[in-house]
Amino acid sequence: MRREGDRKEVEMRREGDRKEVEMRREGDRKEVEMMKKRGGDEERRRHKIVGDEERRRQKRGGDDEEKRWR
Repeated sequence: MRREGDRKEVEMRREGDRKEVEMRREGDRKEVEMMKKRGGDEERRRHKIVGDEERRRQKRGGDDEEKRWR
C-alpha cells in the first residue's frame, strides 16, 4: 500500500513539473512576442544603441583618435 502511495506521489510530482515547465515555456514565448511587438528583439535594440553612439561621435567631430590626426 505504501509503495502505491509513493508511486502516485512521484507521478503527481512529475506531472506538476511537466506543467510548470510548459507554463514557463509558454511564458517565455509570450515574453518574446511582447518584445517583438515593443519594437524588435534585443539584437535590433543593441544595433540601434550602437548606431546612436556612432551618430553622436560623428556630431562631436569624430573620436579622439580621429582628432589627433587633424
